[in-house]
Amino acid sequence: MRIAKLLTLLLLVGFFAASCTTSPTVVGEVATASCDAIPVAPTTIEIKEIVYFDFDKRVVRDDSRPILDKVAAYLKKYPDTKLLLKGHTDKWGPAEYNVTLSKDRAEHVKAELVKLGVPADQIETKWFGKTDLISKIHKENRRVVILSVE
Repeated sequence: MRIAKLLTLLLLVGFFAASCTTSPTVVGEVATASCDAIPVAPTTIEIKEIVYFDFDKRVVRDDSRPILDKVAAYLKKYPDTKLLLKGHTDKWGPAEYNVTLSKDRAEHVKAELVKLGVPADQIETKWFGKTDLISKIHKENRRVVILSVE
């Protein structure tokens, strides 16, 4: 992904150099020149969100829907961004059951994002059951972490 960004940036710098009378400058990931050039924004964005679930549930809670709406909007605006959805559970129940539950949660979040217009091939899912507990407060472990990846 970084190589693609660099190539895009180099092409844009070359474009600005060819169409402006002064040399272009690169600030961060935006190429500009002293002529009336329009800055070029990056095509990816960093995302880190968490969607929480009720005990033994696979359905996104109503209070997490705005998060999915926001993530879908970001992905439409930044179509080169890829997502990793990481499903988790709390410590209750057999390990095998929790692996399936965490998979179902991650797949459900993916399905919801696809319903909101995000291409399925833009989203990868992984699941961890109860192997990655982050809190002694059980409800904080019932989650799907949404991360942008390169």
